[in-house]
Amino acid sequence: MGLRIRSVRSLKTSDGGEHLAFRQHAVYASNLTGVVVETNGPRLVYLSVTIKLDRDDILGWGWRPMPKIDAAATAVALADIEHAVRQVIGDVPPILMLKAAPHYINRDPIVAKWALRLAGATLHDETGLVPAHYNDSLLTGGVQWAVHGFGRFVDWTFRERFWYGREANTLKQLCKGPELPVRWGYAAGASPKRFVGNGVLIAGWRRSIL
Repeated sequence: MGLRIRSVRSLKTSDGGEHLAFRQHAVYASNLTGVVVETNGPRLVYLSVTIKLDRDDILGWGWRPMPKIDAAATAVALADIEHAVRQVIGDVPPILMLKAAPHYINRDPIVAKWALRLAGATLHDETGLVPAHYNDSLLTGGVQWAVHGFGRFVDWTFRERFWYGREANTLKQLCKGPELPVRWGYAAGASPKRFVGNGVLIAGWRRSIL
């Protein structure tokens, strides 16, 4: 007997820290939406949430030092997101797919600690977690993670090259190729308007799961 869908329902809630909106350098979350598919076997849940800084940061694309996020406000926002997620999926570790522009929110150790203690697996491009964070026991809480790169990393986008270009060699070693069959990520090249290949996909998972 094959898998059969019994019901599909949508989710939408304001849980997730909207009270933090527009506080200077505070991460806030909004637009938590999702869908739950009930079957005669697995229960499939997809949730989506937007995490960003204050409005000035979103609209400002000037060349400036990389902003710092507020640790206390960020912790509150992430706790709000986790609370909303747990109401839907309970204690099951979710697969966390990360996509960011600008990148530095996902790359912050505060966010990495939250992600690696919440999730059972992760998917992202170069804008996601820093690969070294998967091996940092202070962030993982002692949980052993595996991380694998797919595709071929060439370079950062133009602005991010000024912020953390020194990490390019690490990503080149992790993502040596071959090319992905579809575009994933920025696929940035050696100039602001040049794109090379199909980008990179970085997957992480708890060794206790796989």
